[in-house]
Amino acid sequence: FYDKDTKEEPVTEKTPIFRNIHMSNMTGSNVNKAASILGIKEMPIQNITFSNINMDAKEGFTVNTATDLEFHDVKINASVGSSFKISDSKNLILDNAGSSTPIKGIPVIKLDNVSNMMINNNFPFNATDIFMEADGKETKG
Repeated sequence: FYDKDTKEEPVTEKTPIFRNIHMSNMTGSNVNKAASILGIKEMPIQNITFSNINMDAKEGFTVNTATDLEFHDVKINASVGSSFKISDSKNLILDNAGSSTPIKGIPVIKLDNVSNMMINNNFPFNATDIFMEADGKETKG
């Protein structure tokens, strides 16, 4: 079992590997959480693509410890918190990703310690007062 307090271990044949996963053409409504992607420090989740996804969810996407992650034409309408919360990750593409129902005072996209990212074709709706918030000493474009 892994949690936030689990110490990093050497990579062995027992280390879980999740990579090369591609999801597309999904629609959801009344969803509790859009998705949760949680890697481990010694083996981040790798090469994940989400394309053409529309969801109305209580909570948005949560990503922690991933590399080579892409969102293309993804709209997440979260009723609580940010639509995209991404941390401790690298090589991120956000292409036409956002929310059509932003929450006042809450960033649509929240990044923490994310490096090597490309944000493209993202046009916030008029009601969006905070589109993106980037924190963490590792965060850089």
